[in-house]
Amino acid sequence: FPYTQGAHMLVNLGVDLFRVDSVINSFGFPLGPFQLGGLAGHGIGVAVKDLYDKAYGDRMFWSPLTELLLKSGRNGKINGRGYYVYEKGSKPKPDSSVLSVVEESRKLTSIMPGGKPISVTDK
Repeated sequence: FPYTQGAHMLVNLGVDLFRVDSVINSFGFPLGPFQLGGLAGHGIGVAVKDLYDKAYGDRMFWSPLTELLLKSGRNGKINGRGYYVYEKGSKPKPDSSVLSVVEESRKLTSIMPGGKPISVTDK
């Protein structure tokens, strides 16, 4: 849960979500948090939101990104589209058309300092 929560915070702060997955992969993890969500189905993340809210309350950051993703008809591998496009027989490919959903999430969270993306290193 902190793995995904941190990734969502970074994306809402302006970091490219595909970069987050790529950096996590380069550290040796087989899947980045957005890749993992796509394989599990994004509905799972939304389904456990109330449990996390009860357990952690205001100590957690909740991004609207996953809910917006589902509202736009993207549930990951289950229906072939999420942050990635899933085609039978090939590896998932980043779907740049999801960036409009990411921008909507960023507007709703409004956590970018001065409205500008943060600068982070990949190390």
